[in-house]
Amino acid sequence: MNTELCAEFEEHVEALAIGELAEPEASRLLAHAGSCPSCQAQLDTVSGLVDSLLQLTPRVEPPAGFESRVLGRLHVGTSAPAALWRSFIVAAACIAALLGGVALGNTALSGADDSANVSAGTVARSGTIAARDGSSLGSAQLVSGAEPFVLVTIDNPTNSSATVWCELVLASGQSVTVGSWGYDDVAAGVWAVGIDRALLQAGDMRIVAADGSVVATAVLE
Repeated sequence: MNTELCAEFEEHVEALAIGELAEPEASRLLAHAGSCPSCQAQLDTVSGLVDSLLQLTPRVEPPAGFESRVLGRLHVGTSAPAALWRSFIVAAACIAALLGGVALGNTALSGADDSANVSAGTVARSGTIAARDGSSLGSAQLVSGAEPFVLVTIDNPTNSSATVWCELVLASGQSVTVGSWGYDDVAAGVWAVGIDRALLQAGDMRIVAADGSVVATAVLE
């Protein structure tokens, strides 16, 4: 095993999976994966997430200006059809967040039923995120599939140093913190994190500040 090459592969696997890694690096890393079972398994996992997200994205409407902000950060052009870019943008923006959040989400609840037969990329519940004054801040979706996740879109991210926490609330009243974000994490208008399958039944989402106050909520239906 070439540990140095494996580390390089891990660093670029997201870009490789969505076709954003330039040549000759892409071919070189693909060749490495062909002889390294660990890296090939990692690529298969990320590619599966990409496929699931691309199935989902026609049903998800990003906020106004979302495409131009993400395309600018990715440094890519806009010659492709709008529908294709919409799918690509949401997938690209979610992959890194999902990879970082799956472990956290999967340990949020223990003893959950993993036998549910759900299709990839299905929005199980969704709702509008509302501030305390009732104004709309964005939307939230609970997405089922092989790796269930929360997908949050934020209409106008505020440039702030504050960190907020995302909680999902079950019918029993149990509240589970699934992740947190700061401005850098949501500057493109999207945030995602993997969750336990049991949390797909959550009826509410709460966004909580560092002092414990609830700054926004969403009813998930």
